[in-house]
Order: sequence, then structure tokens, then C-alpha cells
Amino acid sequence: MGVRINPKETGFRRIIQDRLYVDKTNLIAFINDTIWDMSRKFICSSWPRRFGKSYALEMLNAYYSKGASSREIFESFDIAKEPGFDIYLNKMDVISLNLIDYDTALPGIGNPVAKLQKDIISRLSKAYPGAISSDSTMLTDALWDIHNATGTAFYFLIDEWDVLFRTTKPDEAAQIEYLALLNSLFKGSTSVDVIAGAYMTGILPISKCGTHSALNNFNEYSILRPGPLKLFMGFSELESRFLCHKQVVDYEELRKWYDGYKVGDIDHVYNPSSVIQAVATGRFANYWKTTETYEALKLYIDLNIDGLKDAISDMLCGKAVRVNPDLYQGNWRKMRNKEQVLTLLVHLGYLSFDECDNTVRIPNEEIKSAFRDSMAVSDRTEFANAVALSDRLLEATLAMDGDTVANLLGEVHMANTTPGYYNNEQALCSVVRLAYMTAVDHYLRLEELQGGRGYVDMLFIPREGGTKPPLLLELKWDKSVSDALRQIERKDYAQALRKLGYSGRILVAGINYSTAAG
Repeated sequence: MGVRINPKETGFRRIIQDRLYVDKTNLIAFINDTIWDMSRKFICSSWPRRFGKSYALEMLNAYYSKGASSREIFESFDIAKEPGFDIYLNKMDVISLNLIDYDTALPGIGNPVAKLQKDIISRLSKAYPGAISSDSTMLTDALWDIHNATGTAFYFLIDEWDVLFRTTKPDEAAQIEYLALLNSLFKGSTSVDVIAGAYMTGILPISKCGTHSALNNFNEYSILRPGPLKLFMGFSELESRFLCHKQVVDYEELRKWYDGYKVGDIDHVYNPSSVIQAVATGRFANYWKTTETYEALKLYIDLNIDGLKDAISDMLCGKAVRVNPDLYQGNWRKMRNKEQVLTLLVHLGYLSFDECDNTVRIPNEEIKSAFRDSMAVSDRTEFANAVALSDRLLEATLAMDGDTVANLLGEVHMANTTPGYYNNEQALCSVVRLAYMTAVDHYLRLEELQGGRGYVDMLFIPREGGTKPPLLLELKWDKSVSDALRQIERKDYAQALRKLGYSGRILVAGINYSTAAG
């Protein structure tokens, strides 16, 4: 159910039974310092999808709830090393909510806010029999009744707090009513004596959920501005290495697939869900395929917003794109410019944000794969065509069909280069990267890799278990394909592959652009 009063610790016990659990219990120490502090006791933590929000809530339920018995659990974790770690251990009256159960898209949900209040009051009545007056139909009245009768104060733990703003069936009236409920709880008189604190998780910060929000007393921490919660968002490099060692999994391969997020000033942050699935199965793949990724990404990729296509194309080629995250105002469905779209994609976990220079980028190969798959089914023909063309280009390259390769590269060049930069050498390098976009489904792409007596322009290394040959590209400008091929041999660029443990046949290709022909 979406409402639990003083839940047991069973949810967290199930989580830690997995030998791949990573200790994040020091989050409890941070929250302990905020309880009853009027300036700090209300926290909203916005994490991307699949970054462990629900795991964190189950941990907090197990620690704070009077209905749990979890001392022996936490004594084996990092939190036990903190002074007075048990100050609130199983001592709080907890109201635990998972608001995904009140999504207006669910059949028969009716008025979600009315149903939520009714469900909470019903469960409070059973937990505190006789304390609630029969005429108390508002949640705040019910909480005051219990407090006056028993002296009880509550701690709220709310998962998916923003679901009414992300639903596929948006209801503005329900959103306004919902925010009014939160205001009555966390800004009214109830918040002073009856509520010891609240910890809410979601994808969106409160400040980005419409003009009706007045919950400015919440301390907000998001993937864009994580503050002190940066240590708890995702897996660190050390934690990911530890899991690989524990499961005897190749860390370097894991890094190539899943590294790339930045949280505050912490580099090399990993999506926990993908890492756990990869080390548990020993299989490196796009684990976003098991979610609603395609439809979610497709929704935003299909938006006909100036500059969005170029921004996505640049990021698929490894570039960072500048954004102003303050322009995003939280409307899940109505985007007015590419910066709003890109900022939302950061909140969703599809892009990584660097707050030092306000840039976004696609973090890793897994997310690149999700973008390409969503583009392939896009309603915008230029995206779908780009994916189809890239597939054909790789096929022609492997077939050593030079004429087709040249023609397809020309198509990509024409479609993706503005006239002022058409004969620009750097722009042409980007064109080649974009043209071989889908090759990374089968290869890891490396650039400017030292090999022999020089640097390889582009090297495509087959992924583990792949059957395609290594592919080495040498790019030339106003020279010839023969010059490119001779340079590959003369400078022994194949040495780069030998150093990586590859032997056998290598497919080499020279690509020359002639400004006279262009």
C-alpha cells in the first residue's frame, strides 16, 4: 500500500540480503542533525530515475520507525561509527508514503488528494485507536487530535513526492490541491509541534513544480545542486570497483559502459541500478531498456525546438552543451526551448550536469545507446534517418564498399553542417563521429590513441563477445585515401591494437575530404 504507519524493517532487510548492497547509512547521520531544527528539518532530495531513492526510503523507515526492530542491522553499518548513532533509532512515529500509488493515470484513482488523506487518516485511526475525533476529516486535524491525546509527533518519509507533476494524465486542480495539503502540513501551525521533520524524494525539486508551490521552507538538494547529499546520489568509483572485485567482474569494462555522471564536485559517479545488474549477471548492456526509457526520451526528442537536434547530435559525438538550468520551470509537458528539455533530461538521469561550467553531456555508452534507440523510433524523420543511415554506413564499411561509404558520408555532411562551416576541418571530424554513431552498439570508440609512431584518428574495438573485426579510421584533408592508408602502415597504427591484446585481421579505412570537390 502507499501508506504505512510505523512500518517494520522488513523492506530494508530484503534489500541488505542482496550481497551487492552498498552502505549508504551515513545519510541517517545527516538527517539526525536536522530533526526538530525549524530551519533544516524539511528536506526534499531529487534524484534521477534508478539512483536508489526507494532503497534510501526503506533504510530510513527501518531506522526511524517505532514499529521496526533494527538495532542489530545498523550496528554492522557505517552509521554505527557515528557518536550517538542510535539517538532516534526506532524511536520515531513515522508516516511513510509512496505516492506512486496516487498517480492520476491509475484506473479508478478518482481524486488522488482526497484518497490520500482518507487512507492516511484510516491507518492512523487503527494505529492510535480512539485518538482521532469522528468529525476530523482533514489530515492536519487528525494529527492534532493524536498529538493532543498522546503527545505524539510525527516524522514524514515520502517517496515519489512529485508523481502528480509527472503523470501521463496531468490534473492541474489535483496538483493545486496537493500542494495545499503539503503547505498545511509543513508550513502551518502543525509543522511546529506535531511534525519533527520530513524527508521527501522525487525526480523534480519543489521549486520547479509550478507557480502554486509555496513550500519554500524545504531545503532542496537535486542532481543539479546536490549540496551535502552528493555522497549519497549514485555509486562512487570506489564503490563500483569494490562490487566488481566482489563479483570478479572487469571494472574497466564496467567503467566504459556506466561511468560518466558528475554530482557536485564528485566525478566518476555511476547509476546504481545499472551497476548492480551488470555485476550480478556479468553482462554489460543497456539496462535502461527495462524501463520506460524509449517513450520518455522519444517524447522530448520529438519536440520541434530550434537547436535541440544539433545539441543531441553534438552530445552523441562526445561534446558538452552549455545550458542555463534556471530556465527550466518544472512543466513536465510544455517545453519552450532546448535548455528546458536538456535540464529536464538531467533530472531524469539521461544527461550529466557539470555545475562548474553549466554544461550537460551524455554520460556513458549505456545512455548513448538509449538515445540512439529512441531516435530510431522518433517521429522526427531527421533523427530516425540518421540512425538508419549510420547502420547502413557501418554495414558498407565492413563490406569494404568504398563508393557507398563515400556517398553516405556525403549525406551526413550535407544534413548536419551549416554552409559557413561546410569546409571546416573540425566540423568534418564531427561529421565522421556522427556518421558512425550506431557503431558503438558493437564497438568501443577511441580517438587520438597512441599507436606505433603516431596517433590513431579513430579506433573501433569490438565489444566483448563481438564478432566484427577491429576498425581503424585515418582522416585526411585535401590529400588522398592512398595517403591515409600508407600512413596507417608506415606508422604502424596497428600497434595500438596489439597493446590491447588484439591479433589477427584489422579493417582499415582512409577517409579524405577534398575542398575542391566539396
